[in-house]
Amino acid sequence: MLVVRDRTIEHMAARHLDGYRARLLDHLARCFPDRVRALGTGRVHAIADRGIAVTELLGFTTGAEVARYVGLSVIVGDDLLAPPHRGWTAPVLGDAALTPEQKLGRLAVLARRRGHSFGGETAP
Repeated sequence: MLVVRDRTIEHMAARHLDGYRARLLDHLARCFPDRVRALGTGRVHAIADRGIAVTELLGFTTGAEVARYVGLSVIVGDDLLAPPHRGWTAPVLGDAALTPEQKLGRLAVLARRRGHSFGGETAP
């Protein structure tokens, strides 16, 4: 009989999360090089860590959804749940009638309307 201890599962989960975080940071650097350069590595890492931490609570459960949410955060240069962004993001993020894809699409439209440029970079 195979016995998997809790600490083994926790270790495996941590390794998976570390790998995902590294891939996400590489993705951000490829898709948003100008924003990543402007924000600096430390700030981008903080935005990514915060995004990873809150996305499940917001209903984003796939790697692609998390990456889009974090990408939008990088575009606006901050946590989407922090002031002054909360005023325009909270109604969308809290709308239970919207799918995750619809929420992310609306956030991208609202970010553009507020003057956040995606430039020639890949939109999240």
